[in-house]
Amino acid sequence: MIKNIIATAYISLTLIMAAATIFEKFNGHDATESFFYASWWFIAIWSVMALAAAIYLTKSKLIKRPLLFSFHIAFFLILIGAAITHFTGTQGVIHLRTGETCNEMIDDSERKINLLPFRLTLKDFKVINYPGTESAMDYVSTLLINNTEVEVSMNNVGTFSGYRFYQSGYDQDQNGTTFKVSHDPLGTPITYIGYLLLIISGLLLLINPNEGFRNAINRLSKISLVTFFLLFSATSSAQSQYTSIPDSVAHKFCSLYAYYNGRICPLSTVAKDFTVKMTGKANFNGFSSELLFTTWIFTPSSLADVDMYKVKGLDKKYISFNQLLELEKEKKGCTDTNWRNTEEKLAITKMLLKGELTKIFPWRNGNSTKWFSSSMELPKEMSDEEWMFVKKALSHLGELAFTNDFQQMCFAIDKLKIYQEKRAGDILPSPTLFKAEQIYNKQNVVRPLSMALSTVGILSFIAFVFFWTSEKENKRVKLYLKLGLNVVLCGALLYTVFLTALRWFIGGHLPISNGFETMLFMSLITMTITLLTQSRFVLILPLGILLSGLSMMVSMFGESNPQITNLMPVLASPWLSLHVCSMMVAYSLLAFTMFNGITAIFLHFIDRNKHREKILSLKTLSEVLLYPAVVLLAAGIFIGAVWANQSWGRYWGWDPKEVWALITLMLYAIPLHKKSLKWTNTPIAFHFYLTLCFLAVAMTYFGVNFLLGGMHSYM
Repeated sequence: MIKNIIATAYISLTLIMAAATIFEKFNGHDATESFFYASWWFIAIWSVMALAAAIYLTKSKLIKRPLLFSFHIAFFLILIGAAITHFTGTQGVIHLRTGETCNEMIDDSERKINLLPFRLTLKDFKVINYPGTESAMDYVSTLLINNTEVEVSMNNVGTFSGYRFYQSGYDQDQNGTTFKVSHDPLGTPITYIGYLLLIISGLLLLINPNEGFRNAINRLSKISLVTFFLLFSATSSAQSQYTSIPDSVAHKFCSLYAYYNGRICPLSTVAKDFTVKMTGKANFNGFSSELLFTTWIFTPSSLADVDMYKVKGLDKKYISFNQLLELEKEKKGCTDTNWRNTEEKLAITKMLLKGELTKIFPWRNGNSTKWFSSSMELPKEMSDEEWMFVKKALSHLGELAFTNDFQQMCFAIDKLKIYQEKRAGDILPSPTLFKAEQIYNKQNVVRPLSMALSTVGILSFIAFVFFWTSEKENKRVKLYLKLGLNVVLCGALLYTVFLTALRWFIGGHLPISNGFETMLFMSLITMTITLLTQSRFVLILPLGILLSGLSMMVSMFGESNPQITNLMPVLASPWLSLHVCSMMVAYSLLAFTMFNGITAIFLHFIDRNKHREKILSLKTLSEVLLYPAVVLLAAGIFIGAVWANQSWGRYWGWDPKEVWALITLMLYAIPLHKKSLKWTNTPIAFHFYLTLCFLAVAMTYFGVNFLLGGMHSYM
């Protein structure tokens, strides 16, 4: 009876939460929270499930296994803390102008209430930008409360007398700011204790020799690996017939500094993003990105009829700029998605031709530096000589390019570089950092590498299954295949580490802040796990290579090489790295369980009696992977909650990605309860379940980003 109540509530909650995220897509967050998350019946279902689970744990005498008991108690503490926060916690918003004093805050229902037992004054507010840019690095407020100064900034909570103040927004004139205020002296500490107990007990469960994870490892037999070698080579590009500008001159021009995307970087970064945007590739028909970009600026007529614009919905894949101009006349007023994307490419090219993309002229006024292009309105304080230089510099380079006087063109570029260094000075990136970004801009191997790894993974997986199920065994072939695939995997891992390290060094933060970076990081994690665990099971190596390739391939969706940007202030937190790393490792492990499931299902339908032992060993491997995956998934979710509390003043906001992450955790926790759920001991049922469960992972990472949206859409 108790088990049925728990199961009914558990399944109901997962279905309700999934439905709520879809409801939110069409009705908004406030309506969803009111109808679902804050409703009496939703809270009642959680309460019933928690009470029934407590009774069941008592009857099952789980207290005799202290680590497992602590792991489950942690969830009760989290739920109790959440309930206390919901019913007794106070949250509101205060808006203050500089010098203004107030003790009132607006609660969620927008009623002014005098809850604060003190008065607070905004003494100062300032926006701190990244050096030499207009991109915000942090927002800092100084509050005066009862003669005590309290500093509040992003990821730095101000506290006073049990109240917590979070930087929420600011006025455009930067003379006023908005704070989120939270007063929850009981709920948050209890919830945090639950988080800490969950993570500690979960990690201890993984090393306890008497618990499921270590038992599964002991059952896992060591099986030799079968591999084969892939020869991979990249093709080099020759200079295009459409331009007379030498590559060396284009490289020198693109070695100038530029202000782009809120940061100072090599002009080659702008060139690469432009080329990828127009053609879908970093190099196109013999043009390097630097050469294509430079040619468009100085001799655009030589490219006007070259088919290089990648378009959709037409008879041919590429069209020229002139054809695009003609198409623009026909498509005037068209709202078709494909045309809108193509129209954006046309608009960017026009911006380049007008000089709007080349902000290469720094101008310093006191402590602030602004960057201008030759087409922009220049400051009135600028001298006539400097005004003339900025306006005519690119035109002069264009004249030299037209007359093929490339020696003088290089001399003029050097003169422009000296001007940049003189005007920008100490705000420019260091020579090492600048060179690192130039090296990064020349790395164009991710796309072919992803395709190569995916192909190798599929072919090697087929070979592995053939050798694994074959009655005859060729040890020499197995050895060569193993060595070959390890060489491929090690090479791919070293290159991915190199690429990740470059982005880390250039961006100044661990590169896990967007879709491209997180999937590349997942590929790196998958390769590492594969190399460390390949001796434990025969199919780890091909599946690891396949998953690495697929992760890389997914990272290329949308853009081939997303821009390196300064971090948003809210992302500049050490909790980000811990949160994303935990989630990515968990997703990688769960992906392995999905591939194991597919393999087992395949063997089951071929000859389940003949391959019974192999299906069982695949189940054991999936169990070994599932335990740490669930622990890391739980840790990642709750580390994210701590980060959210530090940034937004609430540790759980029922954002669609938060909800789907919780659903994923709940689904994957089910097969760990082998004693309560007997069906999980049936290998094929276990494999079917884990294979289907990965749909929740896909929904959490991709579905929310592309279909549902929310605060995590930047991820």
